[in-house]
Amino acid sequence: MEHLREVFEKSLDLSATIIEGAEHTQTLLTNENYDESVRLMNDVMTGYSSVQSALEQIDPEQIDLFPVLEQGKQVEASIEHIVTAFEEETYGKANEILQFTLIPRLKKWQHEMNTLFGPLVTEH
Repeated sequence: MEHLREVFEKSLDLSATIIEGAEHTQTLLTNENYDESVRLMNDVMTGYSSVQSALEQIDPEQIDLFPVLEQGKQVEASIEHIVTAFEEETYGKANEILQFTLIPRLKKWQHEMNTLFGPLVTEH
């Protein structure tokens, strides 16, 4: 269980960083700093992917991560739309997706993690 606690703590910490990165990406897009926004969005995607893949490795008989993994699928769909917008250089659309879809979905993903992991992380 100690290994799971460590995975959960790191996932929660990284989720906050991922959200900060997504919010800063939105700021960069608003300021028309497109190259830097693409680079930062790549970091957001890498961080998200790391957390999600670590969680997918956990045996569902140890803990049911279904709500977190399902919300993760919504995050992935949003990321795919942003990638498409970047590829098409429709940065206004990417900004809207960040503001109205990705960031709220990331926050819900984090909330699901807090709901499941919070009690496990704080019990020592």
